[in-house]
Amino acid sequence: DLCRADLRSADLYSADLCRADLRSAALRNADLSSADLRNTNLYGANLSNANLHHANLYNADLSSAYLSSANLCGANLCGANLCGANLYGVDYKSDGKYYHVNNIGSENGTLELYSCGNKGWLIKRGCFAGTKEEFITRVKEVHGDNEHAVKYLTLVDLLCK
Repeated sequence: DLCRADLRSADLYSADLCRADLRSAALRNADLSSADLRNTNLYGANLSNANLHHANLYNADLSSAYLSSANLCGANLCGANLCGANLYGVDYKSDGKYYHVNNIGSENGTLELYSCGNKGWLIKRGCFAGTKEEFITRVKEVHGDNEHAVKYLTLVDLLCK
């Protein structure tokens, strides 16, 4: 159990941390590149300036995590829970395409679209973060075919090429 562990600047390159309990762990400046973090509990963890390049964060709980200035280039965030996570300055761009749309949706929030090259697109809106396909499915579930759905789907179709 690594819950609340102090792993600042740790070299965890390619580590197998699948299903680990890293709640509230101090992982500032840690090298977690290529690490297997599938289904890992990182709730409230401090991952500021961490290197998560090509990390597998499939279904990881990153809610309320502090990811400021973390490197997430090439990371797999499919199914990851990023609700309440601090993503200020996160680097997720792999080919430089990035779009930021303000005042959209029923809550007039922000929509962010990051191109991940041949890995597709990462789309963030509110507590949602996932692939283009996951976003489209979620929009249809939440908004059906209302005006918000039309705007979201039109933007995704226009920008994610």
